[in-house]
Amino acid sequence: LQEVIGAALNLRTTKSDGMWSVLLAQDAVALIEAFGVARAYLIGHDWGAQSVYGAAVLAPERIDRIVTIGAAHPAAARGDLATRYDRLKGIWHAFFFQMPFAEQAVAANDYAFLESWWRDAAPEFDPPADMIEQLKVTFRKPGVVTAALNYYRHTFHPDNRDPTLKTLQERVSNEPTPVPALAFHGTKDRPGRLEAFEAMDALFLQGVEKVIIPGTGHFVHVERPEEVNPRIVSFLQAGSVQL
Repeated sequence: LQEVIGAALNLRTTKSDGMWSVLLAQDAVALIEAFGVARAYLIGHDWGAQSVYGAAVLAPERIDRIVTIGAAHPAAARGDLATRYDRLKGIWHAFFFQMPFAEQAVAANDYAFLESWWRDAAPEFDPPADMIEQLKVTFRKPGVVTAALNYYRHTFHPDNRDPTLKTLQERVSNEPTPVPALAFHGTKDRPGRLEAFEAMDALFLQGVEKVIIPGTGHFVHVERPEEVNPRIVSFLQAGSVQL
């Protein structure tokens, strides 16, 4: 289980540290190497999915199959984003998080923003109170809010980009996925996201099995684990790495 940059025990919070998807991808590859295995399966949701897509590009010889949840291939997700109002609505938070007062807004009223955002992203799912509380426990820890916002600040704001990573970042953002993939998406996620997901087939050199689960939002694996988990196991069992 990779703990992504910015999680409570893995903080990078300064502007110079950087929070780009290529760093997530490099971390995933390094984790495989640290375990001392020749090949592995990777599974990721949202930013974790960006890590998975990128790792497959950087080290296809180490990755047998990937599973992504709630995230189209980055090239498809970007697509015509800049010219589509509905697509922009789907990532409004990425622009809001550029604001200098975003930390205060997220933390206000004991992090009420988190539950509201969750319910927007998964409108037909009622998250258990203890799930929301655990989310708040993480965000109450020093540095976590800024680290989370830095993903968006470093991805979208050119002043926060590391020129030494430009070539690698372009690779993980644009190159087709070179390994077999299983991808999940909900029909109730934010505007424009499902459309990008449905249009991404050409970005998978060894094919992608797309699973769209009606009525689910952004957290498909949490909303319908009884449907998602068996599909993941079946897909991975068809690979060459023994479970």
